[in-house]
Amino acid sequence: MNKVCKQCGSGFEVTDADLKFYEKVSPVINGKKFNIPPPNLCPDCRNQRRLVFRNERKLYKRKCDLCKRSIIAVFDENVPFPVYCGDCFWSDKWDPLEYGREYDFSKTFFEQFNRLLKVVPKVNLLQLNNENCEFNNLVGLSKNTYMSPGSYCVEDCYYCRKSQYSRDCIDCDFIDHCELLISCINCNKCYGCQHMINCNNCRDCMYMADCIGCEDCFMCSGLSRKKYCIKNKQFPKEEYGKEIVKKMQKKPEELIAEFLDFSKTIPKKALNKISCDNCTGDYIQNCKNSFECYDGFDLEDCKYLVESVEAKDCMDMSMHDKENQLCYEISAGGATCRI
Repeated sequence: MNKVCKQCGSGFEVTDADLKFYEKVSPVINGKKFNIPPPNLCPDCRNQRRLVFRNERKLYKRKCDLCKRSIIAVFDENVPFPVYCGDCFWSDKWDPLEYGREYDFSKTFFEQFNRLLKVVPKVNLLQLNNENCEFNNLVGLSKNTYMSPGSYCVEDCYYCRKSQYSRDCIDCDFIDHCELLISCINCNKCYGCQHMINCNNCRDCMYMADCIGCEDCFMCSGLSRKKYCIKNKQFPKEEYGKEIVKKMQKKPEELIAEFLDFSKTIPKKALNKISCDNCTGDYIQNCKNSFECYDGFDLEDCKYLVESVEAKDCMDMSMHDKENQLCYEISAGGATCRI
């Protein structure tokens, strides 16, 4: 089935497999099946619509509408609904059932749902068991961390996004089990490194791309288990140190430009996929029969997923973690089934 997106005007395809999925997840209520229709928006526009509801880094200072203390929130003071601090929102100080109302069959569902959204209190930030992390949204099990949305189990990290099990890092995205990193992207088990892209198990390296198991290397790309290298050239230990001193006389922006120019000369992997079977997308691992998925782990029979983990039979899902099955068009959550 070929369709035209009602938002951007581009053409997109709804496959037979897609139609079977919609039928599979369509709800059955009182013995009657309510079929989910094919989408009217293309996959990109559907993803944009989901992301509208995920405020990661725009924070406001305001007061809790229940206890009146000063808080940080993802909602400013002009929103129509009350905003409660986490302590108040998860307490028994208020009853959400008090906002209940009869359903009016003479009006549309979304019209009534919109009115409900404008009166029911919202929590200021989505957090779980943090210490000294008030300037974060979507953070859990972390300590002394600032502006690092979507992260968990991080400590003393600043301006990091979607990272975990890391400490003393700044300006990083998608790092895992790392320490003392600056300006790194998609790095795993690295220590004392700066300006790295797609690197694993590296130590005391700077300006590196697509390297594994390297130590004391500078401005390299595509290396594995090397030491004392500059631009993929091997140096004796003493000479390496002298060359690094010379290089560090340059301004940081000059070093970055030089590194990017050098990195362009080294072949790159077409896609970042590990242990995947019959999958399309990028930055995915341990996935099977999943298509157009990005930044995902442990996915099976999924399509159009972004930043999701442990999902089976799901479509159009963003930022969802842990044990998800038979879900469609959902964002920012986890451990859900038939949603």
